Amino acid sequence: MEDQRKNMLVRIYVIYGLILLLGIAIVAQVIRVQFFEADALNASGDDSSSVRYRTIPANRGSIYSADGKLMATSVPVFDIFMDVANPHVADEEFTGKVDSLARGFARLFNDRTAEEYVQLLKNGRQQGNRYMLIKRKVSYEQLTVLRNFPILRKGKFKGGLITEPRDVRVMPYQMLAYRTIGWDKKGKDLDVGIEGAFSKELSGVDGIQLIKRLPNGVWRPVTTGYLMDPQHGMDVHTTIDMYIQDIAETALLNQLKLSGAHHGCVIVMEVSTGYVRAIANLQQNPNDSGYSEQYNHAIGESYEPGSTFKLASVVAALEDGYLSLDDTVDVGGGVVFYAGNEMRDASRSVSGKITVRRAFEVSSNVGISKSLVKAYSGRPEKFSERLHRMGLGKPLGIEVPGEGRCYIKTPESPSWSKTSLPWMSIGYELTLTPLQLLTFYNAIANNGKMVKPQFISHITQTGEVVKKNEPIVMIERIASQETIRQAHEMMVRVVDHGTATNIRNSIYKIAGKTGTARIARGTEGYGVPEYVASFAGFFPADNPRYSCIVVINRPAGAFYGSAIAAPVFKTIADKIYGSYLDMQHEAGFAFREFTFPDPGAGLRYEKKLLLESTGISYLDSSSGDWAGCRPGKDLLLLAPHPVSTGTMPDVRGMVIRDALWVLEQRKLKVQFSGSGRVRLEYPEPGAAVKPGEPCNLTLE
Repeated sequence: MEDQRKNMLVRIYVIYGLILLLGIAIVAQVIRVQFFEADALNASGDDSSSVRYRTIPANRGSIYSADGKLMATSVPVFDIFMDVANPHVADEEFTGKVDSLARGFARLFNDRTAEEYVQLLKNGRQQGNRYMLIKRKVSYEQLTVLRNFPILRKGKFKGGLITEPRDVRVMPYQMLAYRTIGWDKKGKDLDVGIEGAFSKELSGVDGIQLIKRLPNGVWRPVTTGYLMDPQHGMDVHTTIDMYIQDIAETALLNQLKLSGAHHGCVIVMEVSTGYVRAIANLQQNPNDSGYSEQYNHAIGESYEPGSTFKLASVVAALEDGYLSLDDTVDVGGGVVFYAGNEMRDASRSVSGKITVRRAFEVSSNVGISKSLVKAYSGRPEKFSERLHRMGLGKPLGIEVPGEGRCYIKTPESPSWSKTSLPWMSIGYELTLTPLQLLTFYNAIANNGKMVKPQFISHITQTGEVVKKNEPIVMIERIASQETIRQAHEMMVRVVDHGTATNIRNSIYKIAGKTGTARIARGTEGYGVPEYVASFAGFFPADNPRYSCIVVINRPAGAFYGSAIAAPVFKTIADKIYGSYLDMQHEAGFAFREFTFPDPGAGLRYEKKLLLESTGISYLDSSSGDWAGCRPGKDLLLLAPHPVSTGTMPDVRGMVIRDALWVLEQRKLKVQFSGSGRVRLEYPEPGAAVKPGEPCNLTLE
């Protein structure tokens, strides 16, 4: 009995002892955690909490042209990393497959040799690199290939492939309207163009997802959905017509190369709406290596316009009733002095007494300045007031950032002097941007109504229009109907009988004004012989559809606006006019004076419209969208013109616009030479072609 009692007490003491030891151990652990490891654990908890929020980026919206072409969009790319020291890849496997993996990288990326990749991977393995950069900006197609490479084909955890997706902005038309499209530098005060101005609309709103960290370090969503769904960015639809943009930029580039000018710009605006249909800015690259879009001179560069401002001067005096086009002015020998400062005419084509109308036609500095000085004698403030009332000297407040400063001085200005009025009358001692000056010319074309230049037509969200920009009238009428009529008359006479006869044609009329201005260089004044050549106007003059300004800075040789800028204007106007039948009808173009022995192939409805408008008899036996014309005995036959889908389409006989549309729909890279219609194409019609292949067209 006594023995049993002792055994029981021993057991109890053992149990109590164990409990006491366990308690001491727990207390010791608490003390250790509380006082010795608290900071480390808190830091660890802060660095890798078990639950956190993940940002789900919204897709940035796209930018479209007025004719529905993509000007800027986002495409996914991937930064590729590799867990080279992955413990799931045995040393034997790595050693046996690293050569073939390296060859795959070398073939796919073509940036290193296979030997260099082998060395890179082996070094990373030895250093225990769990996050080695392989390649940035990898396309989805490349990633698909890469996932089948040795080792990597085992997947993320067993093969060590790590991909980090992101979007990059691409411009399918590359440099076309590059500065106008612009970019968004995410709040770095470097936002440019439409991308910068409409960053909020394009960016959308990022979503939020709750994720949890698993014991193996992998993060996974807590729920299948998002706490807040991403709201993808809106699409911005511009007023830019890529066909007109291409015409404008090509014409400008050709003249810059020919003249060796430092830079130049072109703007084409739709008269009735103020919608900018094209804006090109090209500047000489360093080391004379061609031209590219580096700065938006059309919007941001203030300059003394020179003779293109004479239109505003004469219109102001006409509107104030201080001048008549039939008034005479004595230009003498083409030289006049104001307060001891000489002003002379660029050309001595006129002398003696001439009318104000003739002085404008031949761009006589002496004639215009003397007429304006006489008109505003004793009241120069009236001249400045009238210019401001006509919208000059005020910023346009356009959507695209970076508008340059405009300045029209008044007699109260500190720099006003006895020479200010005569020099302002011919476009000096004041500054405007090309877009600001074109807006004035556009108002003259628009029967006096000044509309605000706009670059955006509407904004859509998932295909639905959320904002539409209607034309904005800035000034209902800048001058009376009679003054506007006289302005039209003067500008047409410049082309028909004045300084721009070199761009006159017998088919439609152009109204415009040449300009040649000497560039002032700060304190150096006008001592450096550098010039700005310009031409501003509109067409067709009888029923204006488009206004346009061409400004070319610092040409190396000839520098007159008539020789340098006006031909660019004519090239643009000719191509636009020749491309739109409705403009030709509005201008009263007499089709019947011309014959069409072979109108070629093209869109069926356009061929029918052309034949019907000319009164040529035809028989329509075509079907589908495309048709070709074949001569018959007494009429033309409108025959089917099949456009294949799997082989090289037959675009012979088409104008380049139609041929480009057909070939680009098949994602072919088109190059062409000559002008007129397509005569030869290579590969030949019916040949097998793949997307991305080049093709060449010869036009005649």
